[in-house]
Amino acid sequence: MNRQFILSAISITIALLLCPPVAYAQSFGNLFREAAHKATQQVVRKTVEKATEKASENDNTAKQSKRDKQLEQRVDAMVHLGASKDVMQDEAPTIRLPKQHTALFAPLGYPIEEHFGTLSVKQPVFPPKKAAAQVDWVDKQPSVLDMDNQSLVDEYLMLDKAESKGVDMTLSPAWHRYHALRDVLIDRCEVLNNFVEWYNEVTNEYTMDDTYNWVINGDHRRMVDLIGGDTYKALIRSSLVPLFTQTSWIDDDTRTYFAAHGGYENAHKIKWTHWDPEPNKQTISTSDSGKTGKVLSSNDSGAYVDVEGITYILHNGSTPWAFMSKLATAVVAGKDIVIPDYINYNGKKYAVTSMRGDLFAQTTIKSVKIPATMTEIPNGAFACTPITEIIIPATVREVQGSAFRDCKNLSKVVFEGNQIDAVHGCFQRCTKLQSVVFPKNIKERMSYDMFSGCTALTNVTLPQNLKVLPERFFEGCKKLVSVELPVSVKQVGEYAFGDCTGLVSVSLPGVTDLGEGAFSSCTALKTVKITSAVETQLKADNYWKYIVTFGESPNLQLQVVGNEISFPAGIVVIDKK
Repeated sequence: MNRQFILSAISITIALLLCPPVAYAQSFGNLFREAAHKATQQVVRKTVEKATEKASENDNTAKQSKRDKQLEQRVDAMVHLGASKDVMQDEAPTIRLPKQHTALFAPLGYPIEEHFGTLSVKQPVFPPKKAAAQVDWVDKQPSVLDMDNQSLVDEYLMLDKAESKGVDMTLSPAWHRYHALRDVLIDRCEVLNNFVEWYNEVTNEYTMDDTYNWVINGDHRRMVDLIGGDTYKALIRSSLVPLFTQTSWIDDDTRTYFAAHGGYENAHKIKWTHWDPEPNKQTISTSDSGKTGKVLSSNDSGAYVDVEGITYILHNGSTPWAFMSKLATAVVAGKDIVIPDYINYNGKKYAVTSMRGDLFAQTTIKSVKIPATMTEIPNGAFACTPITEIIIPATVREVQGSAFRDCKNLSKVVFEGNQIDAVHGCFQRCTKLQSVVFPKNIKERMSYDMFSGCTALTNVTLPQNLKVLPERFFEGCKKLVSVELPVSVKQVGEYAFGDCTGLVSVSLPGVTDLGEGAFSSCTALKTVKITSAVETQLKADNYWKYIVTFGESPNLQLQVVGNEISFPAGIVVIDKK
């Protein structure tokens, strides 16, 4: 008997010594959990099959096959199989970081084993001094993955000191246990460090009030994956305080961050949101066209929804609103895009007010209808698309730079309102654009390069209260023949009409400051009506400013009579007494 016991003990010891640290620590626990998992799967499968058996009796072969597949997926989801997790990966909810520091305590995504990171061990058990006796000791120890942070630290520190008290730590079971504890602790500390690093990267790059927009940032995507991971979830099932005793594993930035946000002690109070086996069963519809879509994720702050390949971010508040964040370019290719006025969700209307810059840029959308709820058209929103016309609703307060740049087929632009805050250079190289009528009033400004390279442009109606015609505003508009600026315009920027080779006449009734080169390379220009203030400006420095501005125009060459230089007949001073 003694002989059999000794041989068995030696065999078990050798086998265990050959196991990797983690595998050694979890060997018996894993066997038990695997058996329990299989049993759970069988029970769930039998229950679901029994519930659906009667409904399936009259189904044909094709329907039955489909039902069986759905049944299998549902069973897998209910018992959280790894295969189903992979299948659902693309449909997992996007994790958003709230405005305040609550992200640490509100992780979404896939669930993990309920006991991971929850087991509290009040007093770590000191291992036997001899390696041969440590086998039974290890079998009685909990899995390191199941242990909370305090228990991990306590046992790790105990084993760290064990060697000084005569415990055999040379390739012994205790040594393997020690390193398994160490690996898990390091992993949890690394997760905290990464969380802080990526959180800070996001906030530094995108300093905005609403963190929904962080979805466009790569560091946010990494945080999404981190928060959804098993290590993170196990980590926050208990107090974080013990981890900060491991000085070499926690970065200074992490210490500072958690000290500022009070995140040491409350992680274990989290209310878990488990993975929904049918995450896309909820649908939404648009108010004006009955489009349907799917909810990608949601919480108290709002939701992410998909409508025909476009992702809308819904924001709760006193006035709910929606932001267009991204799209699947292949889905919208060659389509007539109708952006809805509202997204209906949970009994509320979310007005579609804005979109991400460059959202539709370089796509092949056929046309687009901007909703009457939109308040801005961002930078590069429709650049390099084949759209032929654009109607800008009265609700739009600002059109940002390059919004319609290089839209080679754009021929019609309509502003529906009578006032707008700002219009930046947005029609560069729209080579088929012929005419534009701006709102009567502009609150703030227009900016440079508005129509640069619009070679087909023939007519533009400017706001009646415009004060400045920015630099290079009409540069390269070769078919522009005649221009009369509103009397409100006091300043014309440099090269504003540069290279307008078809321009014949210009009237500047209110201009007092004419930028250098404003009419550079206007070779067809014959008549320019100016004020006396501009006359004085052009005569400065012995007519140098005049030469820079009109010197290349053969019809407006300075006249030299004797020793005196004078303007040609084509320069008319309209307020001269």
